[in-house]
Amino acid sequence: RQRPVALPFITGRKGASLEISAFSCSCRGSTATPTHGIVLHCNKMFSVQPGLGYICIRLHPDISLPFLLTKEDTPMRTAKDYIVFPLDLPTVEQASRYVRRLSDHVGMFKVGLELFVRGGNRILQTIRNESDAKIFLDLKLHDIPETVRRAMMQIAGWKVDFTTVHCGESARMLEAAVEGGAGKVAVLGVTVLTSVSAEDIWTSGFESRYAENIIDLVVLRAKTAKAAGCKGVVCSGREVRTIKERFGADFTAMVPGIRPAWSLGENDDQKRVVTPAEAIENGADYLVVGRPLRDAEEPEIAAEMLAAEIEGAL
Repeated sequence: RQRPVALPFITGRKGASLEISAFSCSCRGSTATPTHGIVLHCNKMFSVQPGLGYICIRLHPDISLPFLLTKEDTPMRTAKDYIVFPLDLPTVEQASRYVRRLSDHVGMFKVGLELFVRGGNRILQTIRNESDAKIFLDLKLHDIPETVRRAMMQIAGWKVDFTTVHCGESARMLEAAVEGGAGKVAVLGVTVLTSVSAEDIWTSGFESRYAENIIDLVVLRAKTAKAAGCKGVVCSGREVRTIKERFGADFTAMVPGIRPAWSLGENDDQKRVVTPAEAIENGADYLVVGRPLRDAEEPEIAAEMLAAEIEGAL
């Protein structure tokens, strides 16, 4: 069972075992038992993210319990907060039905190019009216820097939480996007689309080493995005661990191409897919999951199954 722990002192680092001293916790019943001056050794490897982390503390040679680490000033994230549902639908009316059905089951709705071209700011307002979920406006801007800057200024006025710009052009374009956003919207750099295969990289004219190891291209583009001031990147679950190790836990990883274990199939246009558990274990901050929820007879039940799968990995 998960229990909250107040941690005034922590030693350890990402990827290493953790030692904790001077903490208080509830070990029996509902009474908090203060414990000071001892060091308890974590028996599970884990990564600490700001405000959230899961560890397993050995309280006794024969007893180990999982604890949930939180910061008092940081809201606790639940499994549903990791779920991003893409509204890949042709009309605002169809999209709004999914918003109403899933508003209590996901943490964010993603509006892509098709729906935004059709519904514009109307779909954003619909989400605000129907849900408390965050909004990810995924337009993948890609143009000359000044055009991107001006477009981002408009997006910044729409009160969305995240938006995207391609990393494939120049650092100046990314910098222009961040400048245009003016801190009002988190800018994510799109590294390599999850529909792209090694063969696609090769035929696009990239050096053979990038086709042989796509992660090198992802890291190169993430480095450019980080230097330009982007909040994070969009990358596949196969690359997220490397992204976190190279650029830090606070560099947001939005991960598409997620397929729950119960939905994996052969006919899929996504090439670099992972399960929710794999993505979470690798350090993903958000999981974009569309088809398994959209195509389910009961999307709410599918979302609950997805949340359970995420919970098992936290």
